[in-house]
Amino acid sequence: MRSIALKVSLVLWPCLGHGQFVDKVKQLVIGDTLAPSKLDTNYVARFRNALVLSGVVSHQAFGVDIEDTLGRSLSYATNTAVQYGFAVDLNWLSVEATFAAPNIDPVDELKGETRSSTIGLGATGRHLWARAIWNTSKGFYAEDPLKVDSTWVPGDPYPTRTDLESRTFMASVNYGFNKRHRYSQVAAVSQMERQRRSAGTGVVGASVWYSRITADGSVVPEEEVYAFAPDVRFDRLQRYIVAVKGGYAHTFTFWGTGYIHVLLLPGFGVQRIAIRPVGVSERSTDWEGCSVSEARLGLGVNRARWYMGLTVASYVNSGTVTDAVSIGTSYTTVRLAAGLRLRPPRSGLLRSIGL
Repeated sequence: MRSIALKVSLVLWPCLGHGQFVDKVKQLVIGDTLAPSKLDTNYVARFRNALVLSGVVSHQAFGVDIEDTLGRSLSYATNTAVQYGFAVDLNWLSVEATFAAPNIDPVDELKGETRSSTIGLGATGRHLWARAIWNTSKGFYAEDPLKVDSTWVPGDPYPTRTDLESRTFMASVNYGFNKRHRYSQVAAVSQMERQRRSAGTGVVGASVWYSRITADGSVVPEEEVYAFAPDVRFDRLQRYIVAVKGGYAHTFTFWGTGYIHVLLLPGFGVQRIAIRPVGVSERSTDWEGCSVSEARLGLGVNRARWYMGLTVASYVNSGTVTDAVSIGTSYTTVRLAAGLRLRPPRSGLLRSIGL
């Protein structure tokens, strides 16, 4: 343990000794959040109570799209039940957890069963906001059944893959220029503030993705493999993506407390893929170009003691797996939340980190 502590100290000493690294992080996150002096209060209102407890109802969908140079394509999607959970927001910090409850809200039995869970963590400041999610889904159905089973007719069960599993980690960091300090991302995302008048800002950002797709056999069913390019026959794929993006965010206000929020962030990046063809050892590709995008649409009512909001968010990436095959994955959420504002606990530790 002493050896490990010594090595860690040697690595961190240059940053800790001068305090520059710590100061920069605090300035970007804590200082960014606790700087209301520049805020244009004609456009943004701050609430006295900074702790918000919310009930959340969320529907999440994860998709896998495979396409080759012959023009053939195949799309899988999850058949997830509506998820129920909670969210806690305190100044810049947001924590949310939701879980499927099929006994409360059953899914379409014709599309098979999907087991899914998601954990999210977010931080939102004046200019800087970030979000990370971890999603695990197992059990997919073919969105176009005829591409898998030519005898399928409406009313029949969809072709399903109970063995197909996807695990995705995504982290996104965005910076809003907001030079006039008239736009509030906090009001748009967590309703910790209120956008009094319509305003927007240019946004730049970066994303990191890790996704893993596994199956007991070829992801494209063996009976359909002959119609695709040869490289489509694989049973495990791992993808690593680093991307940059840029776009615009805007919140429109109406009736004093109503709002509509729009965010569009297209981008591009590089990806590295590790693919395992059926019966062959796994092989990795070089870093190659890919596309990413982030979009959000929200609307709701934001009052002094409570709020209610509906938000649709989508994260999409696409890139080539081999010269003949490309794959895209998408993660989409539809979220309905209602929350109450409460007085936050008095804590010197929380105050020291901007909470």
